[in-house]
Order: sequence, then C-alpha cells, then structure tokens
Amino acid sequence: MLREELLKSIFPIIQLDEKNKRYDIAGSAVLVEYNKQKFLLTAGHVLQKNGIKYPLYLFLEKETIKLNGPAFVQENIDLSIFDLRTDKKLNESLKYLIPLKIQQNSANTTNNINYLVYGFPHRKGYFNKVTSIFKIKPIIYLTKESEINVYSTLSVDNKNFRIVNYNQKKSKDEEGNKTTVCIPQGASGGGLIKVYSNNKQELVSFELDGILIEWRNKKYIVATRTCEIIKTIEESINFLKPTKV
Repeated sequence: MLREELLKSIFPIIQLDEKNKRYDIAGSAVLVEYNKQKFLLTAGHVLQKNGIKYPLYLFLEKETIKLNGPAFVQENIDLSIFDLRTDKKLNESLKYLIPLKIQQNSANTTNNINYLVYGFPHRKGYFNKVTSIFKIKPIIYLTKESEINVYSTLSVDNKNFRIVNYNQKKSKDEEGNKTTVCIPQGASGGGLIKVYSNNKQELVSFELDGILIEWRNKKYIVATRTCEIIKTIEESINFLKPTKV
C-alpha cells in the first residue's frame, strides 16, 4: 500500500524531554533525492518555532536522531533543508530508507491526478524503548487542487505554492475510501504527494509535489511546490559544504 511505502520516506520530528521521557510531535520531514544527492526537507517554521526548550529529533522506526544541523532555511517559501553530506550520523541512519526522487518535469502524462496529504499530526506521549513510529498514525488525505480563485483569495502565488482542499467531514484515504481525519496541526514539513491513476482509479505512480507548510481557513492546505524546492536545494548545495572524511 502507498501508506507503507511513504513511511520509508516521511517521518515525524519530535521535541524530546529526555528527563521526563515525554515527546511532542513538532512537525514532519521528507527524505528526498535530487541529482543523486539526498536531502531531508521540512517546513522552515518547524525548526524556527521548536527546539528551544527541548531538542528536536527525527523519529525513525528503530532510533531517534538528533537534528544538529546545519540546515539551510528559505523563509519566503517556509522551507528547511538538511544536506546529508554535512551530517554523517543522519546520513548513516537514513541510508537504508527510500528517498522520494524529485525532478524538474514529470514524465507522467495522465490527466487523472489527485493529491495526497501525508504528515504526522500533533500529539504528546511518553517515550521509551518500545515506542515505535508505527504507533503514530500519519494523516493520509486524498484530495484535489483548489480552484484558481482560492489562490487570489488567500493571496498565494500558484507558481510557487500548491493549495489543496482539506475538509475533515469529506475525507478519503489513499485508496479513495471514506475516512475521518484530524486537524492537520503538526503535519507541517510532510509531503504533498501527486497521485496518478488510470481510468479504473488504480494507482499508476506517485511523486512528491510539495512540502506542507500551512493550514488556512480550516479548509485548505498550502504546500511549497517542487519547483521552488529544487531552486532552494541548488542554492543550499553551495552554502552547506560536505563534511571532510
């Protein structure tokens, strides 16, 4: 299933109170590959608004990895980038996982397109050795792009951002089945996945379309599009120099 595949690429970011053994989901992160290099992406505000009182960790299946940085932050599109060349421990921990490949232009020509909102909602809990990422259920919400007039109403540039509908009362999972979804707080930094289907509504392929950054008017989710992600990655490569071995 698509949800299991995405669990290998999209993870929660937690604030961890090590003294009291409690965690608080601060956001989500997406592992990507661009030009054969791996990067970890999240929303810029996830790093800027959290991690002050308690350190931030990437919550994986078998371990938690402290996010020490450095991260390249582009505030105008609310995006943070970790270049895995600069963090050997993070790179080692993620090397067996599967990045979502991003590219300039999609090779898929089908017009049957939906969007999947995938991220980890805000929650708190006790952290111990048996705590597992699989106990934290992600938001999985199948939707459509919002009408063009929504962009102007929300003053959002459709060249840099994608807006999709998010109606909790009319929600579907990745297979199109009716489901209930929660408030998407905490999903910032997760992935907006473009899903291609055939005429029988069967999954043909999927790709990363953007990074979730904002829930607007309790009806829409805004994501930074991959075209802007690629530009920022290319800028960050010159800024974040790889660690010498």
